[in-house]
Amino acid sequence: MENVTLDIRKAKEGEAAAVVELIEKRIRWMDEKQISQWNKEDYLSIYPPSYFEKLVREGAMFVAVCGKQIAGAAAVFTEDSAWETDRSAFYVHHLVTDTAYPGTGKALLAFIEAYGREQGMDAVRLDAKKGAEALGKFYDGLGYEVVGECREGDYVGERREKVLR
Repeated sequence: MENVTLDIRKAKEGEAAAVVELIEKRIRWMDEKQISQWNKEDYLSIYPPSYFEKLVREGAMFVAVCGKQIAGAAAVFTEDSAWETDRSAFYVHHLVTDTAYPGTGKALLAFIEAYGREQGMDAVRLDAKKGAEALGKFYDGLGYEVVGECREGDYVGERREKVLR
């Protein structure tokens, strides 16, 4: 599916369930592709539906919508304990897309970067599983540089940053 038109906005009340369904779909895809990430970390036990409902209520969850279908989502925070507070930044977590809508991840990040500039942020920061080669190439291609490591339980990630100004 090419030339998909996406409406990117803050998630509305009641859309958390669709975000969780999208995460479940992506977890099944990871199993099929033998990619070890959310599917091996008991992701939805750590982040249950109530967590995503809270993010929607707080205005921290953004969705990319194609027609009536949620094609992607990401949570955006203004602080993250895994990072130094050396500059103002948006911290992106739970970035998930539907493989039926190629380009959605790139569009979501471009939206968050533009929103960050509007809000006077210096950078957008995120982490990606260390050793996830395709994901690393994706973020490299978008200008997210590796600036360190983070660990949480068994998870080891690369901290990545894109300077906005």
